[in-house]
Amino acid sequence: RIAAANRVALVTFDGAGGGTGHSPCKMMNEWSYPTIELGRIVYQAMEQLKAEGAWLPAIAMAGGFAEEDSVYKALALGAPYVKAIAVGRAAMAAAMSAKNVGEMIAKGNIPVGLKRFGTDMDSIFYEAKTLKQQYGEDIAPGAIGLYSYLDRLTFGIRLFMALNRKF
Repeated sequence: RIAAANRVALVTFDGAGGGTGHSPCKMMNEWSYPTIELGRIVYQAMEQLKAEGAWLPAIAMAGGFAEEDSVYKALALGAPYVKAIAVGRAAMAAAMSAKNVGEMIAKGNIPVGLKRFGTDMDSIFYEAKTLKQQYGEDIAPGAIGLYSYLDRLTFGIRLFMALNRKF
């Protein structure tokens, strides 16, 4: 209601556990609405604001989204109000994992599971060649991992849209 009264463009609702690294464990692990329930509450609030003829801010949802199917479902369940889904922790995990793999490659300490793809950045990271062609040779492994993760999400969401005839 506050966002509507002040014509705020976008409001994010986050169903993930609350707090920072300095917060009490209970806050980190237990103080939140489950994301699906929060989405239901937000949807009902938006319906009420719409019925009253109020300004409707765009909505972004966050809270544990990591895979393209859950992103697509959240967009569908929140339509037409939910305009974006935040994938913060999953994106950070992709960047950090790729950074760690990049360090292992640099040290020549490549895990057996990755050696089947190759022994250098360009063969282990599928998107590395494409990114280097576009942006130059000096790209951090974490950036490549983040790009690869978001590219996979993009492809998956487009696939779900096509399967549902939402071009």
